[in-house]
Amino acid sequence: MTFCSKCGKELPPNVEYCPFCGTKVSEGSISYRKTDSGGSNIQKIIAIFFGGLLLLTSFGLVFGGGFLIFGMDSLSQPDGFFVSRPVTLTVNSYAIIQSGIDIQMEGSTIWRPMMEDIVTIKITAINNVPLKSVFIGIASTSNVNSYLNNVEYSSLVQEPWVFDRWSEEKLPTFNLHPGGAPSQSPNNMNIWLNSASGLGNQTLDWTPQTGSYSVVLMNSDGAKGIDVNVQLGAKIPILRTIGIGLLAGGIILGLIGILIIYTFVLRKN
Repeated sequence: MTFCSKCGKELPPNVEYCPFCGTKVSEGSISYRKTDSGGSNIQKIIAIFFGGLLLLTSFGLVFGGGFLIFGMDSLSQPDGFFVSRPVTLTVNSYAIIQSGIDIQMEGSTIWRPMMEDIVTIKITAINNVPLKSVFIGIASTSNVNSYLNNVEYSSLVQEPWVFDRWSEEKLPTFNLHPGGAPSQSPNNMNIWLNSASGLGNQTLDWTPQTGSYSVVLMNSDGAKGIDVNVQLGAKIPILRTIGIGLLAGGIILGLIGILIIYTFVLRKN
């Protein structure tokens, strides 16, 4: 911009005399050039830093949320359960017990989801002996101990459950509890929180609650000698909820980061 040194008014381009006061431009004019201030550059650097940080965080959240959502769909069964490989359990006793299932759940004052929204357990078993029924039951550890206190049973020590195709298959190991035959068949006991019994594949679904529990596998008639195929499954609906939250949060943070960079860097250029 060029201004007249006498009257101070802005001069049109390519004039020899000031149209306002008649002063010759070459003799009395002042030119000004606008430059960027240091404060503006610092503002842009800060905007790029925080905008870029938000975009990086957004990418991580979107990736994590997408993995949870689409990974669950690809790795789980149509009913939403992740299942282990089938495992053969064979013992010469009256029962197989998986004990030590201790669950402690404390709800938050802000968010208290229902247990079925967190996890549901599924146990499927079939008797390998033709025309012989299998029994699956879950009860409190104290009730199971009372029922099988004087009974010969096998306690599962090393769990053989493998939920992916890459891990090596584990062999189950047992501790034998000495004793005799049970006084009653498992179907006649009213201690079970949930149970399944019969020929062919039997499935038990259970939503955990706070407490100490044991899972029991037996022949339905309580006879000695157990040979069953077992699969363990788990459905975890809360993972999908977390995935959706991560995905939505990542998109929001990404939009905020883009807005910051556009407003304070691109738009000002």
